[in-house]
Amino acid sequence: MVWFYFDSVQFCNGLGVEFLVFRLWISVWIGVFAVIVVMLEGAFLVRYFTRFMQEIFIALISLIFIYETFKKIFVVS
Repeated sequence: MVWFYFDSVQFCNGLGVEFLVFRLWISVWIGVFAVIVVMLEGAFLVRYFTRFMQEIFIALISLIFIYETFKKIFVVS
């Protein structure tokens, strides 16, 4: 979450937009999408997402470790 805020501040500084206003609009859009999901009863979709969530998370962590390994190999060589 810290990286998101850090990148958001840099993005806002680059565009000349106030960070708090930008953060407000992000919150508004997340709220709108949450209300739409609730109205469409999106909770039933959770069973489809949770089935493979563990495998996706493990694959992500594995890719991060593989990337860091190759990064260190090329820095040393």
